[in-house]
Amino acid sequence: MIEEGKQLVNTVKGVPKIMELIYNDLAQPSVKKVGKALGTVFELSNTILLPVKLLNEKVKLNYEKHMNSYKDKLNEIPEEEICEVPPEIGIPITEKLTYTTNEEIADLFTNLLAKASSEKTINQAHPSFAQLIDRISVDEGRILNYLKSKAEIPYITQRMHQKEQRGYIDLKKRLTGIEVFVPLTFNGNIKTYLDNLESMGIISTDPDVHKTDNKVYESLELIYKSVMIPFESDQAKIHIERMEWKKGYYEITDFGRMFINACTTQNKSD
Repeated sequence: MIEEGKQLVNTVKGVPKIMELIYNDLAQPSVKKVGKALGTVFELSNTILLPVKLLNEKVKLNYEKHMNSYKDKLNEIPEEEICEVPPEIGIPITEKLTYTTNEEIADLFTNLLAKASSEKTINQAHPSFAQLIDRISVDEGRILNYLKSKAEIPYITQRMHQKEQRGYIDLKKRLTGIEVFVPLTFNGNIKTYLDNLESMGIISTDPDVHKTDNKVYESLELIYKSVMIPFESDQAKIHIERMEWKKGYYEITDFGRMFINACTTQNKSD
């Protein structure tokens, strides 16, 4: 079986024979673009045993679906702009598309692969981006699509100032409203999602800096007014000096902006 798989990487008339397993009509202009972009990647695909994996019918059907999506994206790129995808980008994505079943995550991979297939956008396709996609959840992928049209992410924190200790306690931290604006599967994980994106260098924040325009925070205060923890009893007032909304914002880093642009589909108006 392995020997049979190895034979599939041989080229036929300049097109990797493995493509016969993926596309019905190799003469299609869009399929030829795939061959031009991924020829070297397919020739090296023995390193990940791709031909052998495609002998499994379930894997093959899943892979075909993703590769047809990639082919459609190449249709938007003029023939003269198509370039060879660097193996260090193409091979990891090729492997991941064999087992990625979620369409939204697969779309991030094929967007990145398409960016790496064009002379005009290959500079946006950093080799580390495929590994970053592998580290995000479906909800985080949806957040990335939300962020592509945003300059920053304002947030508010409910802060309680204490009298005796002359200090404060943050009760509700970094409320962004994203779980209201984005259809997340697990709304309660929003803080974890943002922490993960921050750990990957996609967003960053300085807790001591906020926007001077208070209008960007007014809508957040309205959203979270109902969940603000109240301290209205006389006993509580003895110990509490005041309650406030502490303002701040996440900034999308230059690295994060490059990652978002490379892995999400940009709107026509962007």
